[in-house]
Amino acid sequence: MILEDIKSFFDIEKNPKIIKKLPEMFYLAELENRKKNKLSPDIGNTRERILISIFEELFGKENVNDDLGPVEKEVDVEILKERYSIKTLTSKKPKGVKAVWTVDEGSVKKFVKKYKPTCLIIYVHINWGEKGGIYLFDLNAQKKTIKKLGRDKNYFKIPKLDTNPRGVEFSKEAIDELIKLCNLKIEIDWNKPDINFDPKQRWKEIWNSD
Repeated sequence: MILEDIKSFFDIEKNPKIIKKLPEMFYLAELENRKKNKLSPDIGNTRERILISIFEELFGKENVNDDLGPVEKEVDVEILKERYSIKTLTSKKPKGVKAVWTVDEGSVKKFVKKYKPTCLIIYVHINWGEKGGIYLFDLNAQKKTIKKLGRDKNYFKIPKLDTNPRGVEFSKEAIDELIKLCNLKIEIDWNKPDINFDPKQRWKEIWNSD
């Protein structure tokens, strides 16, 4: 079941700013997390904070909780007690994203064998200069996809032994199937705004303030 409140986030008539502001905010995040023309691994956390800040504005800070502790590894935020995982990715086409950050063989096998979806997934496909979107994968869609693809076959992309891929991924096949089953989504033109950005400027302003 999807709470009515989250549907308002995906209703561009009620929330028209999302298609304009999100590309601007995500591009600024990239500028802040770029060094020597490469993105920092922290970019995912920054995008997550952007979305959570938007949720706080839409639903009230008292109804949004992102201080869930280390136990809730899959859950990034609770909105009105509903649990969500946030996944963001930049690519030409939607593709797989990290499901869990674990690499040793025992933990991987245990995760795949026991995995059951426990939260909704907000999947953001960023495609600079072209179209992408935001998708909400509900529990029913996740369960149907696992049943269709098989948890130990095509639903997950499992890391090869003796490598360091830093975790198990939802496969591209799984993401494609989840998008087919998705009822709540927003299409976004990911156009980069013209921003004159100096990552050191705000620290200079603090230094020079009284």
